[in-house]
Amino acid sequence: MLLSSRKATTTSGNSQSNYQLNLGDRSAQARDAYRKNDVSGLGIALFAYKRDYGNFPGDLNQLATANEIRIFPTPPLNSIPLNTYGYKTCIVQGVTQAIIYTKLESTGSNGHYFVFRTQDYDIASNKFGHSETSSSDEPSCP
Repeated sequence: MLLSSRKATTTSGNSQSNYQLNLGDRSAQARDAYRKNDVSGLGIALFAYKRDYGNFPGDLNQLATANEIRIFPTPPLNSIPLNTYGYKTCIVQGVTQAIIYTKLESTGSNGHYFVFRTQDYDIASNKFGHSETSSSDEPSCP
């Protein structure tokens, strides 16, 4: 959906360039940033839950009931797709891992997913792993 569009011409020296500002695209990118922030926050809460209870929760709502998060985040208003945040656990080489994911809006109708994977956590550097898929298929555990 195009909310507003402005066409501008700039002149720099002898060259001239046209660009079009599409506020609909910028709004989608802003909502995606909101989604990525939510997924990252939920991922950190997953580690806190595992620290406190020794395992990952059965579903993401347990993060709120266990007081690891105050309020469960919801995707931005007016967003397409109107989805919640996905969550899966699996066992990889004998170790339980988890992923949290959301479909991104600004990547078009074949939207990519933003994925937080607990297996990508680097304990030495205390850095969390995030990735953006190039597939429109719902993410699965490795």
